[in-house]
Amino acid sequence: MNDPQVESLPSVDFNHLRALHVLLEEASVGRAANRLGITSPAASNALRKLRDLMGDPLLVRSGRAMVRTPLAEKLRAPAAAFVRAADSLMRKRTSDFDATTWRGTFSLLTSDYVYLMLVDRLERCLRLRAPGVDLEIGAIRNDDTGWLRRNEGIAITPVRVTNADINRVPLFREHMVVTMRAGHPMSDQPMTLERYCKLSHVLVSLRGQSGSMMDGLLAQTGHARRVARTVPTHSLAAHVVASSDFICTFPASFVRTVGTQYGLVTRPLPVDLPAFDFYMSWHRRHDMSPVHSFMRQLLSEVASDVCASATAASS
Repeated sequence: MNDPQVESLPSVDFNHLRALHVLLEEASVGRAANRLGITSPAASNALRKLRDLMGDPLLVRSGRAMVRTPLAEKLRAPAAAFVRAADSLMRKRTSDFDATTWRGTFSLLTSDYVYLMLVDRLERCLRLRAPGVDLEIGAIRNDDTGWLRRNEGIAITPVRVTNADINRVPLFREHMVVTMRAGHPMSDQPMTLERYCKLSHVLVSLRGQSGSMMDGLLAQTGHARRVARTVPTHSLAAHVVASSDFICTFPASFVRTVGTQYGLVTRPLPVDLPAFDFYMSWHRRHDMSPVHSFMRQLLSEVASDVCASATAASS
């Protein structure tokens, strides 16, 4: 809906409104010119334009000085308020962002496994560098693009959004491993494709959908597996695997994070499932947001540190 007040505004150079404020405060063309950093003729020209705009002389000669007209007296306060508001607006645009003093809520949309992988380093960094940030963690859903358009947060998912209004950058690379409990009947056996397909599987379906990249790959080779349990989170899948003879094809980073806690062991996949990237995505309107830029940089640093530590530990 159009704002009638905005539509009724005359076409005014806001620099003239700043000149109006200074001229009315000084009641002197010369002193106003000094404050405005312009010549006296330029200040006189501004006064002429303001007189035409307001339909009032504003400043009139009284002896050797100038005095304000009644309208000019009434305009002093609103003109000063306008300049203060404009100055505040520009300071907010150019002010330095201080993460140590910022207070507010920031949203992340991701899986439980990604947050578990990052949480230790992320929390340490936030405590040291941005203690006033309150994190709101949301689960991956089917309308990630819609969420990004409605919210001010960041999504971390393996889905590369292709919408023009969504920005995304790779955050880290992941690969999958076969996972089972320690003491599983197959824990001391090579994981062949035939054994993999004969075992019962737990599938993590974050979006509530059946099937996965692995099922598509198996179908291409004429194989299939039994998915005995479908669950919505990696943590729940880990509980199920730890207390049964089911196996799960987990992201390797997740098993590195919680494997010892759940007593899990891993085996290489018996098929060639390529590694894939997780992306950090956000709406373009937040590109220049100081807090958003800070959180994007922080998440990139944390993910890089976690991946570097994992590489060093495995070498």
